[in-house]
Amino acid sequence: MRRFTTPYPNKKKLEEVIMINTIAISGNLAQDLEVRPGKNPNESYVTFSLCIHFFNGEEYVKCIAGGKTADYLIKNAKKGDHVGVTGKIRLNKWTNRNGGEVQELGISVADADWSPKGAVANMQQSQQSQVPQKNYGGQPMQLASSVYRNSAATYQGACKGNQQRQTQHFPYDEHGNFIPPRFEY
Repeated sequence: MRRFTTPYPNKKKLEEVIMINTIAISGNLAQDLEVRPGKNPNESYVTFSLCIHFFNGEEYVKCIAGGKTADYLIKNAKKGDHVGVTGKIRLNKWTNRNGGEVQELGISVADADWSPKGAVANMQQSQQSQVPQKNYGGQPMQLASSVYRNSAATYQGACKGNQQRQTQHFPYDEHGNFIPPRFEY
């Protein structure tokens, strides 16, 4: 966390402003992890792209992870798995083959959570095999089978855009333009 001191014209002392650079996103791995060697022989880091789904398409975000987070992802995550990451936004700069400078926003990952393909389908099967318990009203609880619709087949095509989406709860029109909320006073 960086701290900047900024003088304010109508105050005699300096006030402190704290700048925070933190992001948390989740999406499906667009391809298998690329393992790269680090500066030390025992270290490695991974780069990967997350496919993040929006109501009108997908966005891809490049991520880089090192240390224990990289080891965890190397052991567990594969293409199509759902991964949630927390980290810092960073600006990556490099020169391409044509000699042009390229800049791209990415995420330096500090922490990652992973769930494999079909995890939701497995959860549904295990919940259906459990005996329903009684709630406070005395009626047996019903498991909502429509809640767990994702399956391995859905995840496989997730980054290709054939995942089902429901758009009725988003404040956007049919052209993708944001519709601001109306407040009446």
